[in-house]
Amino acid sequence: MDGQDYEWTTAKAVLVPDAADRITGYDPERNEVFTLFGEHRYEMRCYAKDGEKVYRLEHAGYKKPTLPPGCIEWNDVT
Repeated sequence: MDGQDYEWTTAKAVLVPDAADRITGYDPERNEVFTLFGEHRYEMRCYAKDGEKVYRLEHAGYKKPTLPPGCIEWNDVT
């Protein structure tokens, strides 16, 4: 997605999950197993040249998956 051009946009940011970086967790309070994924953030930027606007998605960061308070990794349970 990084560097793709668009004619127009209504989005300021796009969040894309990353299945390669994931955590499987366990919530003992709810007795539930869940999976969290890493998340890439792309922001829409506008560039102008000679009166023409070009909208482009650019990689703006990455957020690693983190377990919520009170939850543990599933590997530690099994």
